[in-house]
Amino acid sequence: MPLVIDPQSIFIIGMLLMLANGGILGVVHREILPQLQSSALVWRRGTLLLAGACIFFASINKIPVRLGLLSADALLLAGTTCYWYALRQFFHRRPHWRIHLPALLGIAGVGVSIFLLPSYKWRQLAITLALLAIFAGSAITLWPPAQDRGRSRRVLLGMFVVATLFVLLRLLALLYADLPQNGELFAPPQPVNALTPLIIVLLPSIGTTAFLLMCAERLKRRLERAASTDYLTSLPNRRTLAEQGKRGFSTARASGRGYAVAVIDIDYFKRINDAHGHEIGDEALKHVAGLLRRHCRGDELPTRQGGEEFVVLLDNIDAQNALLAGERLRSCVEAHPYRQGGIELPITVSIGIALRDDGDDHFDRLLSRADAALYQAKAGGRNRVMLADTPRHPD
Repeated sequence: MPLVIDPQSIFIIGMLLMLANGGILGVVHREILPQLQSSALVWRRGTLLLAGACIFFASINKIPVRLGLLSADALLLAGTTCYWYALRQFFHRRPHWRIHLPALLGIAGVGVSIFLLPSYKWRQLAITLALLAIFAGSAITLWPPAQDRGRSRRVLLGMFVVATLFVLLRLLALLYADLPQNGELFAPPQPVNALTPLIIVLLPSIGTTAFLLMCAERLKRRLERAASTDYLTSLPNRRTLAEQGKRGFSTARASGRGYAVAVIDIDYFKRINDAHGHEIGDEALKHVAGLLRRHCRGDELPTRQGGEEFVVLLDNIDAQNALLAGERLRSCVEAHPYRQGGIELPITVSIGIALRDDGDDHFDRLLSRADAALYQAKAGGRNRVMLADTPRHPD
């Protein structure tokens, strides 16, 4: 005899899984990024509400039917709305009050179809339309931009897409099935309805795992960014400079295209610290970093090497355009003095540029030549751009 699990058993199993998921979310709550804790709390609330819905669905034959149906449907819509709300919080999209409309209208429709005009079909239509709006809205919220390749986000998106398609199929079945219109709250189970308990159970069970993985991926990206970003200026740091510089140098050398390095140093930076303190000095560094970020173009990567020194990687470029790029960056710093309160600090930079040559056998050699050109620019009076000499080729 085949093993058949009745809907009540599925709801009981689902309720236990959801309570376990809610407990796990509570245990790991402090380990989640502070910026994501509010969305995790709402997601947990939604999971517990769905567990409550499962309790009412499983007990529908042991409690007053009308109260049980209304409570189960209301908790189901409230829980799924919490998921949608949590996803919008997770992706820093302001949850609008209209997000609650499908659940509110659905609960109102269920109430009318249970207490005023008892009808199985109209009750099912009310809750199905509400779930369709909630699941579709959640899927749209999760729809990933091109640069987001997170697997957990795509898994959760796939789940909400499947749930949306299932609810749409359920809606079509309700519209065309021969079901009682008035006076009855139950009807013989339809084939599409047999899967409904599984969808209700699987969405929070698997979805909570995917949500936790999204939180973990966000933390991983944050740590990777911290490891590759300068804490003060938010520019790529020395580590990223070395990695990107070596990669770009090797690629340019293999393809034969131009590649250059610009080393930029703030003139008389020690005087700023001595006259105004290190706090103003740090603000001046962030000011210059912001100017470099805004005025660098597509193939130009600004980085901070340390202290008051920055390095810009210039890809796919020749000597003339490298000088023009250096002059563009020098003049933009000179044209925008640092202003804070009553303080106005004119700031200039000296720039040394080295263009890749066949005599450069590695990136560090190119960077060293650009550094030497920087010292020539400083020796020549500062606030200027100097192009490094072409290295001599061995005979």
